[in-house]
Amino acid sequence: MTDLRVQAHSIEEIVQFEAEALFRRYHLNQDWIVGLVGERGAGKSLGGANIVIKDYMMNIEPCWSNMFMKLDVEVSDEDARLYGLEQGGVATYESGHIEKQAFLALDSRYEGGCLFFDEFNLEYGEARRSVANVNLMTDRAVQQLRKIQCGLVYTVLNEMYVDVRIRENTDIFIKCIDVAYKPANLAQQMRQGVVFEWMIYPMSQRVAGIGQTYGDTNVPIGPVRITLKHMWESIDTLERQAAGRMSYTDKKELLPIEMKEDPVVVQERDRWGWLDGRITAFYEKHVDDGELIELTTSELVHDLGVTMEDWPLVSKQVYKRIPNMDSRAGGGRGRPRKYFIPNRILSM
Repeated sequence: MTDLRVQAHSIEEIVQFEAEALFRRYHLNQDWIVGLVGERGAGKSLGGANIVIKDYMMNIEPCWSNMFMKLDVEVSDEDARLYGLEQGGVATYESGHIEKQAFLALDSRYEGGCLFFDEFNLEYGEARRSVANVNLMTDRAVQQLRKIQCGLVYTVLNEMYVDVRIRENTDIFIKCIDVAYKPANLAQQMRQGVVFEWMIYPMSQRVAGIGQTYGDTNVPIGPVRITLKHMWESIDTLERQAAGRMSYTDKKELLPIEMKEDPVVVQERDRWGWLDGRITAFYEKHVDDGELIELTTSELVHDLGVTMEDWPLVSKQVYKRIPNMDSRAGGGRGRPRKYFIPNRILSM
């Protein structure tokens, strides 16, 4: 008698039984949001595709992306017989294409799977366009993921490039680097695009549990080394994003229903939405200042383009947008308060 662990009815089911998810907890809802950040060539696209395929597609759930993905997994006859099938075969995992208007309109086709956006900010959630119609529609769609039971994975060069409303809903941030860029590996001419390191930031309770998020501990997980050479043929990393952009000025053309927002949310955005662009510009100015930016209150106020009179109110909003910013009193007369700001929101 065959030693059956589980009776499979297809090659895809065998892969489902054998594959382990990277981040998903399958007893929880599907609406996980994962953001991968890092410089050009840091493996964000490869890593994002790997997460989507392992956590969703291998669980026989559909995926839609603005970047084509396809992965074939061979199952041998021997392995197939362990699951009650006569012969093995190939399980093919292929993404569907995201139609922008349909996604923003919350079309029912995007349910029960995962959405993967490469270079997310180029077309959808750009912080500098925080009050643009496309941003408002994207924010609305992201906030509805739980209702349509759909996950979201996205890549971006810097987490500050993404609209604040999307950052606040992200469950996991992953800071990616290619280990080939490390000085010792550069000297040895290590090949790029093979081995990467992830620094993982659990931002929500569903990832780490109550009291154990990055906001609670200020301690990321990692570095975790991961090899992604097997993904080279699965995606087109040179595929251009944001090609053929269209206008989003006419909401009625895109959305079949009237878009109504919470008046409190609207009031908050109207009052403080401008600050997102100021903070992004601040980081761009200090990109070469090392791991920690150290400024006095007057210097920080100047860089953000606000006044000392407005700072007590503005500072509360800045702390919301830069959660790991720290400040210390001067410690004596004439010694100004100083602010210590990691060069990125996700600091190593």
